Amino acid sequence: GAPVASNDNGAADGRNAVLDFTVPAGGAGTYRVRVAPVTGAGDYTVSVEGASGSAAVALRVVGSSLADGAVVTAFPATLDVEFSAPLLLTSLEAAALTVEGAPAPGVSLLDARTARFDIGALAAGDGAYHVSLAAGAVRDIRGNTLNEDTNLEWGLTFTLDSTGPVVTVSSIAPGDILPPGPLTFTASFSEDLATAGLDAGDVVLLDQFSGTVIPATSFAYDPATDQLTVEFPALLDGDYTLALLSGATGFRDLVGNPLNGAPSSPLPSGQGDPAGDDFVVVFSVDTTTGAYPVPLEGKAPAGSLIYDPSAPGAFHAEGDTDS
Repeated sequence: GAPVASNDNGAADGRNAVLDFTVPAGGAGTYRVRVAPVTGAGDYTVSVEGASGSAAVALRVVGSSLADGAVVTAFPATLDVEFSAPLLLTSLEAAALTVEGAPAPGVSLLDARTARFDIGALAAGDGAYHVSLAAGAVRDIRGNTLNEDTNLEWGLTFTLDSTGPVVTVSSIAPGDILPPGPLTFTASFSEDLATAGLDAGDVVLLDQFSGTVIPATSFAYDPATDQLTVEFPALLDGDYTLALLSGATGFRDLVGNPLNGAPSSPLPSGQGDPAGDDFVVVFSVDTTTGAYPVPLEGKAPAGSLIYDPSAPGAFHAEGDTDS
């Protein structure tokens, strides 16, 4: 609002301020007195005389550090509640605020209108939580109580989601032996994934023999089914490691909890270990019987009995035979 009067050291003693102000006709309403230092700091007292208006204005909650309907990945240690007027300190009790009916164990004042309630000890796992302050639970310095005109509680609801997604279905199991050729990998997840920044770079296929990372030729995630489909070019005989990368820009749920991929077997992944980590599966590609490439061309010198081309292959385990 616009200032209507001001004073600096106008009292008879030359060091206190005095304001004389008469509300003009049609000027009824709420007025605020602001005290600010010119220099230095110290205690002060404000005295108002002659005010004839009613102070019966119900106390309200005008803000909080948690929004109604918020989804959080970690249970908040504290909840800040801002009120519409300075609080009467003797009326403020921690137990006035409850979370799912359990009283807060502690409270402190951040300023005249803002209380910080300790609620961290009231966590009870993932799920929805209702926070409430009963009508009349706290009073301002003029004696007005919270929502005394409506007799309604103040409250909000928030949801704790600290559990990361897990892999529920994988088209490749650890130790699988696949035939050579193009690879299509599919996986399903326990919940919807965040898709911003999620791409083929978050799926790593490593050829263990050469140390080469084989890039995917296509990448698709279907949010309707929570299924991932990734295609790779033709693979030759060898041992391979496929990893789904967990992280802030990798595989994660809609609120940012990273993929809980390990242990990766048995499925669902992450059993016994709630931490965020990559999903990793090791498998082999092996030719059991394959046609030798033709035509055969003799190599010099004539009669050497050496022919091209060669047929690449690998033994994936002791006792493996290829033909």
